[in-house]
Amino acid sequence: MKSRLLLTVAALGMVLGIAGCTNTEDIGEWNFTVEVIGQDTYQFTNEDAAEIGPKDMIAAMKDGDDMLGEDTWRGILLYDLLDYYEVEDFAVISVEGADGSSTELDPTRIEAEKTGFAWMVNSETLDSEEGPIKFVNHNRGPKHWINQVTKITIIE
Repeated sequence: MKSRLLLTVAALGMVLGIAGCTNTEDIGEWNFTVEVIGQDTYQFTNEDAAEIGPKDMIAAMKDGDDMLGEDTWRGILLYDLLDYYEVEDFAVISVEGADGSSTELDPTRIEAEKTGFAWMVNSETLDSEEGPIKFVNHNRGPKHWINQVTKITIIE
């Protein structure tokens, strides 16, 4: 009887632990604009991200020929966002930050499981300089990582 009770408590703890990882409270409240040229413009929110389902990305910034240390970024993958808006192919995506910085991406320069939009790094919420949302672009230099994402433009 005790072992059955312990098993039930352990299973409940695992379920609650997993549910806590996708809780919108961990994500915070934020939004950015997603414009699909020739179609519509949307406001992508923390609730949309929770619906997609957060994932961890192990990514590192490139500095010249050297790779800086890898970090674990919590957010959504770029390709999951594209699927959310039913974008199957694209020629270029532009990501813009609040400070006016931007980067353009073509499909050949994206590592699918390591490129996306993050609100946490190494289990810590991003600070106000980087967040609430940072564009993470593994194996690319600092000009290809965008702090405080405000807009994404997709050209199909």
